[in-house]
Amino acid sequence: MSGHQIIIRDFEAGDIEGVARMFQRTFRGHGGRRHAGDGQKISKTLVASIEQSFFRHPWNEPGLHSKVAVDEAGRV
Repeated sequence: MSGHQIIIRDFEAGDIEGVARMFQRTFRGHGGRRHAGDGQKISKTLVASIEQSFFRHPWNEPGLHSKVAVDEAGRV
């Protein structure tokens, strides 16, 4: 066991950039960095799309949230 703690919590608007970074790393081949907060440019279109899909769509249920996993530093 590595000793790293992971927390599962509600996906919040402040997590959008982290989710976009993870999406880019995973699905768009933007490198294998584990924590890409060090200069990786995030697509503004992707950020807007994630925000629309998870927070601003017409069928948004206020009490029903997607989840994210974050590390001790709060990184997605």
